[in-house]
Amino acid sequence: MTINEETLLQTARLVKVKHPRWGCALATDNAGKIWTLVASAHPAIGFTSQDILTREGKYDFYLEPANRLLMGAARAGLKITDSHLWCSVLPSPREMVNLVAAGLTHITLQGGYAYKKEESLDAKEILGLHSILTFAEKAL
Repeated sequence: MTINEETLLQTARLVKVKHPRWGCALATDNAGKIWTLVASAHPAIGFTSQDILTREGKYDFYLEPANRLLMGAARAGLKITDSHLWCSVLPSPREMVNLVAAGLTHITLQGGYAYKKEESLDAKEILGLHSILTFAEKAL
């Protein structure tokens, strides 16, 4: 199997996730084996539904898809291959910072640029303007 954009989109099309905020990625291990990762937004462990409903400040109690993909890859000893991350929504600014820190330079998004946080639009513009993180729209 070869890693390319079509492989990523085929993977995303096959996945059945009920949550509207989710993503998938292709990753490799040290031996070069290709892995598929899938994650949706999920409440942080240890928080109740009441905690999630009451948000203080700029953070909430959800782990977002891109961060969960990065953490899952790290936990399994995998590296997400650059340009092979697809998200159903525009990642949050914090997720974008973490993606850049992980060495990613390109994200594929579901069409329409849905987002959870309005600040994501500014982060997308700034990172794209400086060619730090680029975005492409590919509907499933």
